[in-house]
Amino acid sequence: MFNNFADRLYVLRRLRGLNANEVAYKLGVAPATVSSWELGKTTPHFSVIKQIAKEYNCTLSWLFGETPIDAIEGAEK
Repeated sequence: MFNNFADRLYVLRRLRGLNANEVAYKLGVAPATVSSWELGKTTPHFSVIKQIAKEYNCTLSWLFGETPIDAIEGAEK
């Protein structure tokens, strides 16, 4: 559970107390785009993925489910 990019992105947004509009603004995309990523319908360009990792202060390996979910501050098992 929560081992794919879409799930991890959703978890991070919720842990940080942000809504899709706030994330979209920070990343320079439409809120519908963030929703599409979180639903697993599309995946952002790698440059945006790197920006996401920087904004959320997490590693790329965590975003892609290679690191346990609880390895991020605030996440529960």
